[in-house]
Amino acid sequence: MFIAPRIYDISKRGLEALSNGEDIYKNWTFYRIFEEVFRIKEEDEESVPINYELLHQVHIEVLREYLLYKSSWHHVNGEKVWFYKLDEELIRGMTEDNIQEMIDETVTRCSLVNKPRLVKAVTYKWVRSANNQHDTVYRREGYGVLYNSDVYFISGAKYPVSPDKCVVTHRYDKGVPKNKRELFDGIRHEMRKYAIYC
Repeated sequence: MFIAPRIYDISKRGLEALSNGEDIYKNWTFYRIFEEVFRIKEEDEESVPINYELLHQVHIEVLREYLLYKSSWHHVNGEKVWFYKLDEELIRGMTEDNIQEMIDETVTRCSLVNKPRLVKAVTYKWVRSANNQHDTVYRREGYGVLYNSDVYFISGAKYPVSPDKCVVTHRYDKGVPKNKRELFDGIRHEMRKYAIYC
């Protein structure tokens, strides 16, 4: 099902990608994914049957991470943006055990909401050349504090967690290592400028 993107300027190849079932990450809503999963399962007679009600227990971010993959990138509003597509082969073979794994991951994440935790993260900054011929990507890796859906750094910078801006590569869910405690406290102090006291 094609859904018009909530954007203003998109390249010709980007429009072709949309018609091919690809879309921007945030445009993949829960109900859109749910409908596509239902369609894919019902159209394939050899597909493993599932209880669709179980999917309603899965958080949208978990659903996206499990069922979407990067398919191509295109220019949107002058910036390079990744497009995503549903992994139809994975969906055809998806079982209720797989859905239970997603539910378990959802429960784990919800239990950690509003609890700041140390993470390793990679940030990306895309810069268009002066002649608009190519993009240069600046990649930086470091430690930060994940709070809700944002990562905060000792520099005072704040990045939203997203495939194009900031990707968390490791979470210290069991606690902050002793040698990172000072850094962790320093970042939490910087977070106060965002009116976050945690």
